[in-house]
Amino acid sequence: MFKGEGLLANKDYLAVLRRNLVNPVDEKLLAFTSDNVHTILYSDMAHLCSLSGATYEELIALFRAFGADSLEAFRDVLRPILYQSPVETIAKRSMQSIMDELFSKEISNLQDLIRELDMTKLDMLTQDILSAPEVLVVCSPGTLPYACSLTNGLSKLGIKSQHLMGSMGLADYYTCHDRSSLVIGIGFNLYYKPTVFTLRSLRQAGYRIISLTDRDDSPFALLSDYYFITRRKSFDFLESYTAGMAWINLLLLNIASQDVEKNVTNLQAHHTAMQELDELF
Repeated sequence: MFKGEGLLANKDYLAVLRRNLVNPVDEKLLAFTSDNVHTILYSDMAHLCSLSGATYEELIALFRAFGADSLEAFRDVLRPILYQSPVETIAKRSMQSIMDELFSKEISNLQDLIRELDMTKLDMLTQDILSAPEVLVVCSPGTLPYACSLTNGLSKLGIKSQHLMGSMGLADYYTCHDRSSLVIGIGFNLYYKPTVFTLRSLRQAGYRIISLTDRDDSPFALLSDYYFITRRKSFDFLESYTAGMAWINLLLLNIASQDVEKNVTNLQAHHTAMQELDELF
């Protein structure tokens, strides 16, 4: 028995998967693969068995149906499909239909955020940020826009913060920083290994970690004291930033609301500093 989120939902993946088959395969197993292409790329065998309800032997049979003899070889089959499927689909469609689907996905991402956001937990993060001597935002190249937006907003509110991309500068946090600083990790599927390594290292060093991620079983969630989920539905070779940026703006507004008079002063001081440094036209 195989578990999956909406069997046969991703028809584009299914079509490309079928073309890559070299041996027959059970349709439910094929549907599970179609629904979980991203997950298969970072999960180990134990996690895939648990997620799918399949046995180890059944998964090996799946790999062999695509001419692969191991999970890693199967990943090599799947990686091109991430790009082949949506690009082929786009080539057959009008830009109007593409726009309609893209905006529908982004609206869905925001609706999911509204429905799923735990405001009590957001208040807890707000207090954790306000009580920390410094906030370190750990990101990847793909999540750098989130990190820049968050650290820029915190700076405007007078909160010391910086971002760390991957493992660059990690050694400083073992020698030069207060370990009561708060670490915020930002990472989504596919998960950037240097960022996961950095979070794991900081966790072992005693830092508290809160993450913004996309799954309850993501490496970021598993390394965190607590975490937040945002959805990123889009065309598979694109990154959706809509819900994540909305989450960051809501967090910053929540922080600003804790002491309005103080933060108005902080915002005015930040603007004045930028003018004095001749950074504004």
